[in-house]
Amino acid sequence: MKTINSVLNALVASVALTLSACGETPQSSIEDAQEAFENREYRIARAHLADIFSNGEATDEVYRLQMRLMLELGEGYAAMAAIEKLSDTALTQDDRRIATAHALLLQGKPEAALELYGDVEPTDFSSEDFRMTLWALGQIGQEEEFAAGMDEALQRFPDNVHLNAMAAEHLIDLDNADDAEEYAQVALKNDPENFQALVANGRLDIVQGKLDQALVHYLRASEIYPHHVTPWAAASGLQLDLGQVEQAGETLRVALANHASDPFLQWQKSRHALMTNDMIAARTALEAARRAYRDNDEFTLFSAQVEDKAGNRELALAEYKRYLRAVGSDQQVEARVVALEN
Repeated sequence: MKTINSVLNALVASVALTLSACGETPQSSIEDAQEAFENREYRIARAHLADIFSNGEATDEVYRLQMRLMLELGEGYAAMAAIEKLSDTALTQDDRRIATAHALLLQGKPEAALELYGDVEPTDFSSEDFRMTLWALGQIGQEEEFAAGMDEALQRFPDNVHLNAMAAEHLIDLDNADDAEEYAQVALKNDPENFQALVANGRLDIVQGKLDQALVHYLRASEIYPHHVTPWAAASGLQLDLGQVEQAGETLRVALANHASDPFLQWQKSRHALMTNDMIAARTALEAARRAYRDNDEFTLFSAQVEDKAGNRELALAEYKRYLRAVGSDQQVEARVVALEN
């Protein structure tokens, strides 16, 4: 198993050559990295930091930025490596607790994140403390504790973007779009460019059947946060749903250049290929997504449709029947099965 230091060392090595590809000078400064980070040019910021590390110039300021960057990119282990490199005085006790909890949550360790708050009274929580503990409670599935904590958090920080977006998404998960709308609107009003606010509003619009408006939110999120795969995947799927096949193809081309292994993007690529009668590409992308969605009924039906159109009768029948066993009844699918068997 890799040590936490080897994670950071591997990170440095993996991007050490990026600056030359970006046309940057060989020598980077913390100011260069900071500017790129603030401009959300995370790939360039990462390359600047790698250059600084390779020159042996790492300081608390560098590791602090490395920590922030890795948290933004969702890389929990690399973030933890940076946190552990920081001196005792580099962060306040509160900031270290929040950053460590964030890194643990990104690693899928909500219980460990909550343990950091064992001696902290909720009355002393900052908005970020509430965000981390609520995130952890949501991952664990402690619904009552989540609801109570969210009520307290929003009483104290009613305009906080992250908390309102989190509340909206949680209510959407509970099929309560009506109550979610208020929180989603507050989040977007207070920061129209916030990632969580845009995603929450996009999800809400989908639930409410406002696909055009959802697409606006996801395209905006992909423009501002190109390193996040979620808005790209959602936007391409919505474009296909809306019949915008050419636009979906361009979205997928850009998205797959940076997120080629994402299974949902591969599913959308297969959908696009099916719509454009490229059956080889449709089946290739379908197989790339299958492992992640093999128990998803919608994916099973789509798989059957791909094999059907490709002329693979036996495979199509097997997938149609597997779908029917899962959902019980579907008149159109049942009719197609009869047609294929006769």
